Amino acid sequence: MKKRSEIEKKYLWNLDFYKSKDEIDNDFEFLNNSISEFKKFEGKLNQKNVFLSYLKFDYEFDMVANKLSFYIYNNYNTDLGDLENIKLYNKLEVLTSEISEATAFIFPEMLDFGDEYLQELFEDFNFSPYKKILKDIKRRKSHKIDKRDNMLISKMSNFLGASSTIYETLSDSELKFDSILDSNGNSIEVSEAEYSNLVQSKDRLVRELGFKSIMSGYGKFIKTFTNTLLKDVQEDIFFSVLSKFNSVKESELFDEEEPICVYDTLIKNVRKNSFILKRLVDIKALEMGLDNFAYYDLFVSLKKSDEKFSVENAIDIIRDVLKILGKEYLSKLDEKLSQNKIDFMPNENKRGGAYSSSVYGLPSVILMNFNGNLDSVYTLIHEMGHTLHSEFSNEYQSIYTCNYTIMAAEVASTVNEMLLYRYLSAKAKTKEEKKLYLFELLDKFRSTIFRQTLFSEFEDFVHNKLEKKEILTYEDLSNKYYELNKDYYGEKLILPDELKFEWARIPHFYTPFYVHKYATGLISAIAISKKIYEDVGFSEKYLNFLKSGDSKPTVELLKDLGVNLETDEPYDEAFNFILQEIKSIYGEKYVRK
Repeated sequence: MKKRSEIEKKYLWNLDFYKSKDEIDNDFEFLNNSISEFKKFEGKLNQKNVFLSYLKFDYEFDMVANKLSFYIYNNYNTDLGDLENIKLYNKLEVLTSEISEATAFIFPEMLDFGDEYLQELFEDFNFSPYKKILKDIKRRKSHKIDKRDNMLISKMSNFLGASSTIYETLSDSELKFDSILDSNGNSIEVSEAEYSNLVQSKDRLVRELGFKSIMSGYGKFIKTFTNTLLKDVQEDIFFSVLSKFNSVKESELFDEEEPICVYDTLIKNVRKNSFILKRLVDIKALEMGLDNFAYYDLFVSLKKSDEKFSVENAIDIIRDVLKILGKEYLSKLDEKLSQNKIDFMPNENKRGGAYSSSVYGLPSVILMNFNGNLDSVYTLIHEMGHTLHSEFSNEYQSIYTCNYTIMAAEVASTVNEMLLYRYLSAKAKTKEEKKLYLFELLDKFRSTIFRQTLFSEFEDFVHNKLEKKEILTYEDLSNKYYELNKDYYGEKLILPDELKFEWARIPHFYTPFYVHKYATGLISAIAISKKIYEDVGFSEKYLNFLKSGDSKPTVELLKDLGVNLETDEPYDEAFNFILQEIKSIYGEKYVRK
């Protein structure tokens, strides 16, 4: 792999937020000196003039802190082995901890505001820019944790989340897997880093043995993984009770003002349409020529195209795809491309994967590892969806209303992906070429809608049982996970016994009740992309969604676009869409229940 210095500059981002190390040091010094300033506000936020001074001070502090952390975090990810990057990252970690400790009193104190005082603040013109903060205080007051408990929690910060930390240490560092032999008798080392390569191998024996080796590795420590997950869930339950919520689910969905019925409606509709997942399995088995199709065969890519894309090709395609969103969106896209804020190419010690990063007041950036295949084009247009969402939100909202929710974020990125799919599919000259794009879509449906909903059912099961004070064992968890897969995939798919340990491999379960947002994001994106294609004026409505930040609950913003996730309608539309796409290639046989 190339060193960073060997990559053409046009493919590297320019994080020119600081001109020198002295400027970085100055911001560190400013923040360190300012931390003690928070103390003068403690116990006095119930005085209007003091509270207003705090809000103004906090804004100035945040602008510097956000800029510094944005620069250091992103710069660090370009070369994880660079000593200077490591030093700055560690220095930032220490500073962040000190800021957290110095500001621990603020939120509890605001939640103690009386109703009359809050009403005064709402009616005072000077507090107009802070209406969102005041609304959040009012909404959260009934779930406040008292001052004594908050003080105790702050003293527990060193060991809270220990279950998650132990899980990460065991799974990322200490877990070892048995090596395997390929069809030619060659030995292959097995590791988590190689998992995707193993299960996508063209050698079926490697797929089978690689999958079983990984899952058996987790199985050897399944009692430990059971303890880490159950203790983590019990910690979540403790905080939900302390915050006066009826359940962890209610607590977690509260932050994004998401009705519980959205979660339940997703599970109901995915269950109702699980026959489609079985058809996806049938198609994959057909294309691979396998009668005894197994779970570890699911991950093999059916895309047989050798077409390669340069960064420039990908950008041209993306511009052509997104011009349907109108001049304002395209102008924002061109502005982003001209800013030199995308880090395209992989390099030695660079973080893997891809992400979009944004803070108020600075240009958003994209980090990715472009390898020239169709997946890279999808990744770029996906991250561009996040980035332009941030650019619009930051431009049209204040610092207090620009931070859109995870649910909204998943809509913006997957709308772009769906527009790309529709574009490529419409331009396909042959049935085989259209298949290539359909395979991409089928894999996305399986992994984003069905798999994430299966995860959601599993975590719902675990939380419900523990909230009812029922005892769960490692056998209960493993059997439940296996049963869910059997329900979703049906009898035809061979499920290895080792699959029952896969739940232990899923880190998402340590951040409860959020993976369903990936599924609702794609469900929403299918409906929105259809409206964009069919209604010339709809793009303007969609841009208003991107400009809205979190000025309204995401579920309400989606209703403004005609997508009501509290009803069956968007799910029916999404599943009918995929059935029609399958039917156009494979005929009636593959869309029957």
